[in-house]
Amino acid sequence: QLFAGVETGAYLVRETAEPGWSVQSVVCNDPDGGTTIVSTGQVLIDLDVDEAITCVFTNAPDSQPTADVVYIGPSAKGTVGGVVYDGADILKYANNTWSMYFDGSDVGFKKLNAFTLLPGGALLLSPDGPTTVPGLGAVTAQDIIRFTPSSTGATTAGTFQWYFDGSDVGLSTSAENIDALSIDAGGHLLVSTKGNASVTGPTGKALRAADEDLLKFTFATSGVSTSGAWTAYFDGSDVGLTREDIDGLWVDAANGDLYLSVLDAFTVSNGVSGNGGTIFVCAPGTLGATTTCTYRVYWNATTAGIPKNIDGLFIQR
Repeated sequence: QLFAGVETGAYLVRETAEPGWSVQSVVCNDPDGGTTIVSTGQVLIDLDVDEAITCVFTNAPDSQPTADVVYIGPSAKGTVGGVVYDGADILKYANNTWSMYFDGSDVGFKKLNAFTLLPGGALLLSPDGPTTVPGLGAVTAQDIIRFTPSSTGATTAGTFQWYFDGSDVGLSTSAENIDALSIDAGGHLLVSTKGNASVTGPTGKALRAADEDLLKFTFATSGVSTSGAWTAYFDGSDVGLTREDIDGLWVDAANGDLYLSVLDAFTVSNGVSGNGGTIFVCAPGTLGATTTCTYRVYWNATTAGIPKNIDGLFIQR
Protein backbone atom coordinates (compact mmCIF):
# COMPACT_ATOMS: atom_id res chain seq x y z
CA GLN A 1 0.00 0.00 0.00
CA LEU A 2 1.27 3.46 -0.94
CA PHE A 3 0.57 6.50 1.24
CA ALA A 4 1.29 10.01 -0.07
CA GLY A 5 1.05 12.97 2.28
CA VAL A 6 -0.36 16.43 1.71
CA GLU A 7 -0.93 16.99 5.43
CA THR A 8 1.11 15.84 8.38
CA GLY A 9 -0.50 13.26 10.63
CA ALA A 10 -0.43 9.79 12.13
CA TYR A 11 -2.66 7.15 10.56
CA LEU A 12 -3.32 3.65 11.92
CA VAL A 13 -3.57 1.14 9.06
CA ARG A 14 -4.52 -2.49 9.50
CA GLU A 15 -4.33 -5.43 7.10
CA THR A 16 -7.09 -8.01 7.63
CA ALA A 17 -6.19 -11.39 6.19
CA GLU A 18 -8.65 -13.63 4.39
CA PRO A 19 -9.98 -16.71 6.26
CA GLY A 20 -7.29 -19.39 6.42
CA TRP A 21 -4.54 -16.81 5.99
CA SER A 22 -2.62 -14.56 8.39
CA VAL A 23 -0.33 -11.56 8.13
CA GLN A 24 3.25 -12.79 8.33
CA SER A 25 5.19 -9.54 8.17
CA VAL A 26 4.98 -5.83 7.44
CA VAL A 27 7.79 -3.71 5.99
CA CYS A 28 7.53 0.08 5.49
CA ASN A 29 10.03 2.38 3.77
CA ASP A 30 9.39 5.59 5.75
CA PRO A 31 12.26 7.97 4.76
CA ASP A 32 12.58 9.43 8.27
CA GLY A 33 11.84 6.20 10.16
CA GLY A 34 8.82 7.56 11.97
CA THR A 35 6.40 4.79 10.97
CA THR A 36 5.88 2.15 13.67
CA ILE A 37 4.64 -1.43 13.42
CA VAL A 38 2.42 -1.64 16.50
CA SER A 39 1.26 -5.26 16.23
CA THR A 40 0.80 -8.05 13.71
CA GLY A 41 -0.82 -6.47 10.65
CA GLN A 42 -1.10 -2.96 12.15
CA VAL A 43 1.07 0.03 11.27
CA LEU A 44 1.04 3.58 12.63
CA ILE A 45 1.94 5.70 9.57
CA ASP A 46 3.86 8.91 10.33
CA LEU A 47 3.06 10.89 7.19
CA ASP A 48 4.77 14.20 6.54
CA VAL A 49 4.05 16.78 3.84
CA ASP A 50 5.10 15.60 0.37
CA GLU A 51 6.29 12.29 1.83
CA ALA A 52 5.50 8.93 0.21
CA ILE A 53 5.56 5.76 2.30
CA THR A 54 5.10 2.24 0.95
CA CYS A 55 4.12 -0.58 3.33
CA VAL A 56 4.21 -4.19 2.14
CA PHE A 57 1.96 -6.63 4.02
CA THR A 58 2.91 -10.27 3.42
CA ASN A 59 0.20 -12.90 3.96
CA ALA A 60 0.52 -16.69 3.98
CA PRO A 61 -1.71 -19.70 4.67
CA ASP A 62 -2.11 -20.67 8.33
CA SER A 63 -0.90 -24.22 7.69
CA GLN A 64 2.65 -25.16 6.77
CA PRO A 65 3.52 -25.84 3.09
CA THR A 66 1.83 -29.10 2.13
CA ALA A 67 5.10 -30.72 1.05
CA ASP A 68 6.67 -30.18 4.48
CA VAL A 69 6.56 -32.67 7.34
CA VAL A 70 6.88 -31.05 10.77
CA TYR A 71 8.20 -32.86 13.84
CA ILE A 72 7.69 -31.25 17.24
CA GLY A 73 8.50 -32.05 20.85
CA PRO A 74 5.50 -31.28 23.07
CA SER A 75 6.24 -29.69 26.44
CA ALA A 76 3.48 -31.48 28.37
CA LYS A 77 0.96 -34.30 28.25
CA GLY A 78 -2.01 -34.14 25.94
CA THR A 79 -4.02 -35.70 23.13
CA VAL A 80 -4.19 -34.45 19.55
CA GLY A 81 -5.91 -36.13 16.62
CA GLY A 82 -6.41 -39.23 18.76
CA VAL A 83 -2.69 -39.44 19.59
CA VAL A 84 -1.85 -39.49 23.31
CA TYR A 85 1.54 -37.91 24.01
CA ASP A 86 3.77 -36.54 26.75
CA GLY A 87 6.97 -34.50 27.06
CA ALA A 88 9.21 -37.46 26.23
CA ASP A 89 7.70 -37.90 22.75
CA ILE A 90 8.21 -36.54 19.26
CA LEU A 91 5.08 -35.98 17.17
CA LYS A 92 4.89 -35.93 13.37
CA TYR A 93 2.52 -33.62 11.48
CA ALA A 94 1.94 -34.39 7.79
CA ASN A 95 -1.03 -33.73 5.53
CA ASN A 96 -2.91 -32.15 8.46
CA THR A 97 -2.61 -35.40 10.43
CA TRP A 98 -0.77 -36.07 13.70
CA SER A 99 1.05 -39.31 14.48
CA MET A 100 3.51 -40.57 17.07
CA TYR A 101 7.07 -40.68 15.72
CA PHE A 102 9.20 -41.29 18.83
CA ASP A 103 7.65 -42.69 22.01
CA GLY A 104 10.22 -41.75 24.61
CA SER A 105 8.73 -43.88 27.39
CA ASP A 106 9.41 -47.00 25.30
CA VAL A 107 13.15 -46.38 25.60
CA GLY A 108 13.40 -44.98 29.12
CA PHE A 109 12.88 -41.23 28.66
CA LYS A 110 10.71 -39.13 30.96
CA LYS A 111 11.16 -35.84 29.09
CA LEU A 112 13.13 -34.48 26.14
CA ASN A 113 14.67 -31.04 26.02
CA ALA A 114 15.85 -31.04 22.40
CA PHE A 115 16.13 -33.23 19.32
CA THR A 116 16.93 -33.30 15.63
CA LEU A 117 16.74 -35.91 12.89
CA LEU A 118 19.74 -37.01 10.85
CA PRO A 119 19.93 -38.27 7.27
CA GLY A 120 19.29 -41.99 7.29
CA GLY A 121 16.76 -41.87 10.12
CA ALA A 122 18.87 -41.57 13.29
CA LEU A 123 17.93 -38.98 15.92
CA LEU A 124 19.98 -36.77 18.22
CA LEU A 125 18.36 -36.42 21.64
CA SER A 126 19.04 -34.40 24.78
CA PRO A 127 17.09 -35.30 27.95
CA ASP A 128 15.49 -32.86 30.35
CA GLY A 129 17.53 -34.16 33.29
CA PRO A 130 19.61 -37.10 34.49
CA THR A 131 18.45 -40.18 32.59
CA THR A 132 19.63 -43.78 32.58
CA VAL A 133 19.89 -44.74 28.93
CA PRO A 134 20.01 -48.41 27.89
CA GLY A 135 23.57 -49.39 26.96
CA LEU A 136 25.06 -46.04 28.01
CA GLY A 137 24.16 -45.46 31.64
CA ALA A 138 23.78 -41.95 33.08
CA VAL A 139 23.15 -39.11 30.63
CA THR A 140 22.62 -35.50 31.68
CA ALA A 141 20.81 -32.51 30.19
CA GLN A 142 24.14 -31.13 28.92
CA ASP A 143 24.66 -34.25 26.78
CA ILE A 144 23.42 -35.40 23.39
CA ILE A 145 23.01 -39.04 22.39
CA ARG A 146 22.37 -40.66 19.05
CA PHE A 147 19.41 -43.02 18.68
CA THR A 148 19.30 -45.42 15.74
CA PRO A 149 15.76 -46.77 15.55
CA SER A 150 14.79 -50.28 14.59
CA SER A 151 11.17 -49.13 14.81
CA THR A 152 9.46 -45.79 15.33
CA GLY A 153 5.95 -44.74 16.19
CA ALA A 154 3.76 -46.19 18.92
CA THR A 155 6.33 -48.95 19.47
CA THR A 156 9.72 -47.26 19.49
CA ALA A 157 12.89 -49.33 19.74
CA GLY A 158 16.53 -49.04 18.79
CA THR A 159 20.06 -48.55 20.05
CA PHE A 160 21.91 -45.62 21.62
CA GLN A 161 25.45 -44.30 21.38
CA TRP A 162 27.25 -41.26 22.73
CA TYR A 163 27.37 -38.25 20.44
CA PHE A 164 28.30 -35.22 22.59
CA ASP A 165 29.47 -35.12 26.22
CA GLY A 166 28.82 -31.57 27.33
CA SER A 167 30.96 -31.78 30.47
CA ASP A 168 34.02 -32.45 28.28
CA VAL A 169 33.64 -29.04 26.60
CA GLY A 170 32.48 -26.73 29.36
CA LEU A 171 28.74 -27.40 29.81
CA SER A 172 28.11 -28.42 33.41
CA THR A 173 25.58 -26.18 35.20
CA SER A 174 21.78 -26.42 35.11
CA ALA A 175 21.71 -23.10 33.21
CA GLU A 176 23.82 -24.85 30.55
CA ASN A 177 21.24 -27.59 29.93
CA ILE A 178 20.79 -27.94 26.18
CA ASP A 179 17.46 -26.38 25.22
CA ALA A 180 17.58 -26.58 21.40
CA LEU A 181 19.86 -28.24 18.88
CA SER A 182 20.38 -28.66 15.16
CA ILE A 183 23.09 -29.51 12.65
CA ASP A 184 24.05 -26.97 9.98
CA ALA A 185 25.05 -27.66 6.38
CA GLY A 186 28.71 -27.96 7.40
CA GLY A 187 28.02 -30.61 10.03
CA HIS A 188 28.52 -28.26 12.97
CA LEU A 189 26.43 -28.66 16.11
CA LEU A 190 24.27 -25.65 17.01
CA VAL A 191 22.84 -25.40 20.51
CA SER A 192 20.94 -23.02 22.75
CA THR A 193 20.98 -23.39 26.53
CA LYS A 194 18.28 -22.89 29.15
CA GLY A 195 20.15 -20.02 30.79
CA ASN A 196 23.49 -18.25 30.62
CA ALA A 197 26.36 -20.40 29.40
CA SER A 198 30.09 -19.84 29.51
CA VAL A 199 32.46 -21.92 27.39
CA THR A 200 35.97 -21.43 26.04
CA GLY A 201 35.98 -19.33 22.89
CA PRO A 202 38.34 -19.45 19.90
CA THR A 203 40.85 -17.07 21.56
CA GLY A 204 40.97 -19.09 24.78
CA LYS A 205 38.84 -16.54 26.63
CA ALA A 206 35.35 -17.12 28.01
CA LEU A 207 32.60 -17.09 25.39
CA ARG A 208 29.25 -16.26 26.98
CA ALA A 209 25.80 -16.91 25.60
CA ALA A 210 22.29 -16.25 26.91
CA ASP A 211 19.18 -18.36 26.44
CA GLU A 212 18.22 -16.38 23.32
CA ASP A 213 21.59 -17.11 21.64
CA LEU A 214 23.03 -19.99 19.64
CA LEU A 215 26.53 -21.45 20.00
CA LYS A 216 28.30 -23.38 17.25
CA PHE A 217 30.50 -26.37 18.08
CA THR A 218 33.02 -27.72 15.59
CA PHE A 219 33.96 -31.30 16.43
CA ALA A 220 37.50 -32.60 16.71
CA THR A 221 36.19 -35.81 18.29
CA SER A 222 32.63 -36.85 19.12
CA GLY A 223 31.22 -39.47 21.41
CA VAL A 224 32.15 -40.34 24.96
CA SER A 225 35.33 -38.23 24.72
CA THR A 226 34.15 -35.03 23.06
CA SER A 227 36.52 -32.28 21.94
CA GLY A 228 36.32 -29.33 19.60
CA ALA A 229 35.89 -25.57 19.42
CA TRP A 230 33.07 -23.17 20.31
CA THR A 231 32.16 -19.99 18.43
CA ALA A 232 29.27 -17.53 18.63
CA TYR A 233 26.65 -18.27 15.97
CA PHE A 234 23.52 -16.19 16.66
CA ASP A 235 23.08 -13.22 19.02
CA GLY A 236 19.37 -13.03 19.78
CA SER A 237 19.60 -9.65 21.48
CA ASP A 238 20.76 -8.14 18.17
CA VAL A 239 17.49 -9.14 16.51
CA GLY A 240 14.82 -8.45 19.10
CA LEU A 241 15.03 -11.60 21.24
CA THR A 242 15.91 -10.01 24.56
CA ARG A 243 13.50 -11.69 26.99
CA GLU A 244 12.90 -14.85 25.01
CA ASP A 245 14.37 -18.34 25.42
CA ILE A 246 15.04 -20.30 22.23
CA ASP A 247 13.74 -23.84 22.83
CA GLY A 248 13.41 -25.17 19.28
CA LEU A 249 15.70 -24.94 16.24
CA TRP A 250 16.03 -26.28 12.73
CA VAL A 251 18.44 -25.02 10.06
CA ASP A 252 17.44 -25.23 6.41
CA ALA A 253 20.62 -26.52 4.79
CA ALA A 254 19.49 -25.22 1.41
CA ASN A 255 19.65 -21.53 2.36
CA GLY A 256 20.74 -21.23 6.01
CA ASP A 257 17.38 -20.00 7.29
CA LEU A 258 16.88 -20.57 11.02
CA TYR A 259 13.51 -21.96 12.09
CA LEU A 260 12.94 -21.07 15.74
CA SER A 261 10.52 -21.48 18.59
CA VAL A 262 10.73 -19.69 21.93
CA LEU A 263 9.36 -20.40 25.37
CA ASP A 264 6.54 -17.84 25.56
CA ALA A 265 4.85 -15.06 23.59
CA PHE A 266 7.16 -12.90 21.48
CA THR A 267 7.20 -9.92 19.14
CA VAL A 268 10.09 -9.18 16.79
CA SER A 269 10.63 -6.96 13.75
CA ASN A 270 8.44 -6.85 10.62
CA GLY A 271 5.37 -7.20 12.84
CA VAL A 272 6.11 -10.89 13.44
CA SER A 273 4.69 -12.24 16.71
CA GLY A 274 3.38 -15.44 18.20
CA ASN A 275 3.31 -17.76 21.19
CA GLY A 276 5.26 -20.75 22.47
CA GLY A 277 3.78 -22.92 19.73
CA THR A 278 4.79 -20.62 16.86
CA ILE A 279 7.60 -21.60 14.51
CA PHE A 280 9.09 -18.48 12.95
CA VAL A 281 11.99 -17.98 10.56
CA CYS A 282 15.10 -15.83 10.70
CA ALA A 283 16.50 -15.37 7.21
CA PRO A 284 19.96 -14.21 8.32
CA GLY A 285 21.81 -11.32 6.78
CA THR A 286 24.79 -11.76 9.11
CA LEU A 287 25.51 -14.30 11.84
CA GLY A 288 27.90 -14.44 14.77
CA ALA A 289 28.70 -11.60 17.15
CA THR A 290 26.69 -9.24 14.91
CA THR A 291 23.45 -10.91 13.88
CA THR A 292 20.83 -9.54 11.49
CA CYS A 293 17.56 -11.19 10.47
CA THR A 294 14.53 -10.78 8.29
CA TYR A 295 11.71 -12.52 10.14
CA ARG A 296 8.59 -14.28 8.96
CA VAL A 297 6.11 -16.69 10.54
CA TYR A 298 6.16 -20.30 9.34
CA TRP A 299 3.48 -22.20 11.28
CA ASN A 300 1.74 -22.42 14.63
CA ALA A 301 1.31 -25.76 16.40
CA THR A 302 -1.42 -24.23 18.57
CA THR A 303 -3.75 -23.80 15.59
CA ALA A 304 -3.06 -27.46 14.72
CA GLY A 305 -4.19 -28.65 18.15
CA ILE A 306 -1.16 -28.49 20.49
CA PRO A 307 -2.30 -26.27 23.40
CA LYS A 308 1.09 -25.90 25.12
CA ASN A 309 4.54 -24.69 24.19
CA ILE A 310 6.63 -26.90 21.89
CA ASP A 311 10.10 -27.97 23.09
CA GLY A 312 11.78 -28.86 19.82
CA LEU A 313 11.26 -28.92 16.08
CA PHE A 314 12.48 -30.43 12.83
CA ILE A 315 11.18 -29.89 9.30
CA GLN A 316 11.46 -32.43 6.51
CA ARG A 317 11.18 -31.14 2.97
